[in-house]
Amino acid sequence: MPVDHLDPELAALVYLLRDLTSQAEGGLRGLSARLKPEHLDGLAPPSYSTLSQRLRGENLLNDPRLIFAIIRTCALPGQAVTLEERAKHLLEASRSRSAAQTQVEPKNRTGSSPQDQELKVALQRTIELQQQLAEAHRAVAELQRSLAWAHGHLVGSLTQQPRLADGPAVLLGTQEQRSGAEHRAETPGAVNPLVADGDPEPEQRAPSESRLLDLTRHASTAAESQGEVRHEDSEVKQVHAALSDIDRDGSRTALALRQAIDVVLDGPRTGRYSWHQLTKTEKMHLSTQVEISLAEALGLRQGRTTGHEIAGSRINFRFARDHTWLIPPGGVGELFLLVAANDDKSHWSAGVVRAERHLLARGGNRDGKQALSASGRTAVQWLFRDAPLPENSLLHLPEQILTAVLSHRSGQERIDELFRTVQCQKISSNAIATVTMQRDYMKRIRHSRRTLSREGTVIFGSYEAHSNLARKLGLPVPGPSEWISARLARFADHHGCRPTIELDGDLWTLATDDDAIEPVPRIPMS
Repeated sequence: MPVDHLDPELAALVYLLRDLTSQAEGGLRGLSARLKPEHLDGLAPPSYSTLSQRLRGENLLNDPRLIFAIIRTCALPGQAVTLEERAKHLLEASRSRSAAQTQVEPKNRTGSSPQDQELKVALQRTIELQQQLAEAHRAVAELQRSLAWAHGHLVGSLTQQPRLADGPAVLLGTQEQRSGAEHRAETPGAVNPLVADGDPEPEQRAPSESRLLDLTRHASTAAESQGEVRHEDSEVKQVHAALSDIDRDGSRTALALRQAIDVVLDGPRTGRYSWHQLTKTEKMHLSTQVEISLAEALGLRQGRTTGHEIAGSRINFRFARDHTWLIPPGGVGELFLLVAANDDKSHWSAGVVRAERHLLARGGNRDGKQALSASGRTAVQWLFRDAPLPENSLLHLPEQILTAVLSHRSGQERIDELFRTVQCQKISSNAIATVTMQRDYMKRIRHSRRTLSREGTVIFGSYEAHSNLARKLGLPVPGPSEWISARLARFADHHGCRPTIELDGDLWTLATDDDAIEPVPRIPMS
């Protein structure tokens, strides 16, 4: 149900609670059945109809116990604290706004005199006019952008000069030129660098042309339908630069995304390893978990109302699996950090954009959310695009091998089969925990080392000695919480120039299919 009649902070709080409720088993009715007096400091739980009213924003500010009870009941482990802090910020901001509006109303009046009624009607009419005026300002701004683009396009066509092709520096002047031009306009005798020699100054031009040039200079975003002009948004640039400084190579973001996906899959408990195995509710929760993980990894501060703060700007977050981000109605004109991660393709992307209305596709879903249009996707200032996501080891195994691994009844048998059949490639700790379906998997690995050594297979970990041996054999070097298994054979003449390592005084190399199976010595830990 729309919440346009609510103030922005209260609307954000309502959306937060609705998202949590939709993720809960059984939805709103399931939540109503699960709420108990102990969740509400001993008070009786609200009825289903009352709960429904609160999630429409009715009297929600006066029921903080219910807000935090919903969060504690519906949030997944590790989420509750962060979501409670966000709810507190939204509550305080909404109450502050309500208090400020209340101060406008006449004070110390107890009656309901005709004068009171007239004042209330006038106040309500004033608020409505302010809203209409804000809408008019937005419409004028969009019209100015269209006029600016039309003027630039027309002038470029008439003069046959590559104004549009040369970009904003030719048509609009650089940011430094515009700032300098404004300064010189106030200085007697100053020369305007945006006016060619012999041309009259803007105030000497025909009124329509002068007005169009002024709109061109101050338009916040030029149309990009054909990729002609792209006005630089200084706030977008600042946020982009700050995020680039925080994570220059993208490793922190990539690891946070890997961890967020693994948390939602919850392999050690469920045995799941694929996004396609999640329920609809769990898929919706992935966006929240990614936001939490990224905020922690990048050190983003919680915004005073919604979103996060970076470089002095408030930025909202949107996650999608395949670049299909949806912008809510209240997000038009706001800054967004857009993140996408696809576990099937093992890549991720992140970028910053201001969600201007002309960058959104027509239409939307039933909640009024709109996707970015083609020009909107072009406007994204990418931090990373299709960067490698740490691989989900199990997801990319051939189906026949994965079926053979998971067919064993015990966790120890499954991990033995995994190291026996999946060799010479990295296996993550989360994959091992998923296969064994237990978090304490290290003893399983130690047992596998003893068992598989009799078959000639060694298991390299992230110890320095192991890394050196793997490197000498030409294997990928395991990082923290990674393992690699390989079958070895005693070096013989038929191995030719294959790389070798020394174990117990003998040379060993990677075994071929023709090499007989023989026990291998224990590899050193240091």
